[in-house]
Amino acid sequence: MGRDSALVDWLRGLDAADLRDVLALRADAAVGNPCSLPALADALSTPSSLRAAVDGLDRACRDVLGAVLLLGAGASTGSVAQALRCNGKTARAELKRALARLRARALVWPEGERLRAAAGLRAPDGEPPERLALPPRAPRRAV
Repeated sequence: MGRDSALVDWLRGLDAADLRDVLALRADAAVGNPCSLPALADALSTPSSLRAAVDGLDRACRDVLGAVLLLGAGASTGSVAQALRCNGKTARAELKRALARLRARALVWPEGERLRAAAGLRAPDGEPPERLALPPRAPRRAV
């Protein structure tokens, strides 16, 4: 598989705790005991590893990932927020949470002001969501 140099560069910038987190969330990539960051990037970029990582995402994370992929090189936190109409405080917090989950799984990471998606991921077919899927509100207690 072709090496994703952007992923290798990003992995190099992580501290040991962040690398452990990536390996804990993407344990399938550690099966062959990759002995270098380029080998880990290759393992994280296999179609089966990417599919498993995406399958474990909730709806909001999938919405954000889809927006990043559709925006391509123009993806940034601001452009994703605009595309998914993250206007309110709750929507912005949910966007931040989703981006953190995607980063922790090495699916989307910051590259300067831009957001970079893992090579091998494809933009979803069909129309992008018009809004970010928000978590359900907590029920109110009867007094």
